Amino acid sequence: MRLSKNLGVPMYKAVVESAEFAHNFSMTEPPIMYMQKLDAMKAFRPNGWSGTKYMDNGEVRCKFYDKIQETKKKRELPKYGRENLPKNLLRYEVTFSTKGLSRLFGRDIVAEELWSKQVFWTLVAEWFGYYEDMVKLPNDCWDADYRIFESAKDFAKWCICIANADQNLSYYVKHVLFKLRTNPQPADRVLRRQIQKKI
Repeated sequence: MRLSKNLGVPMYKAVVESAEFAHNFSMTEPPIMYMQKLDAMKAFRPNGWSGTKYMDNGEVRCKFYDKIQETKKKRELPKYGRENLPKNLLRYEVTFSTKGLSRLFGRDIVAEELWSKQVFWTLVAEWFGYYEDMVKLPNDCWDADYRIFESAKDFAKWCICIANADQNLSYYVKHVLFKLRTNPQPADRVLRRQIQKKI
């Protein structure tokens, strides 16, 4: 490690306080189209900043964002070859905190272990596993008009559609439909409880 050599300090023995795994995916549509269809796993809190989707449980953070837009904001686009960059670049990052790493490995890990195949592939598996566990909304999930819930028959049809898409219906209604509603109303909580009873 160059830093270890320059400082004369055995940095390879330093405890890893955080580790980030990330990959850029070239997409057909703008990244926001995909981020709108992702929701958090259980025990994770979903949050959305402008152009960003992230989920956090205090130990691990999963984050999606438009890499090209971020690069433009930071003025980090390369001087040459910009025209060859993908138009739609979706970045998926997973950041493990010290606590998250300790829970995963049952102990602290040190810098030199990041070159260990076992540690590396464990982190890769976790990175992929978190994506697999995320709630993926069906392509037409945002097409439903909120007013359809005035009709029990229409609501039943919608429930069947969501359930057939392998969604956790109860979790979907609470954490997606209501919490992400653009204009939440005080009566939402009462209506949600009524819907949960029907489910």
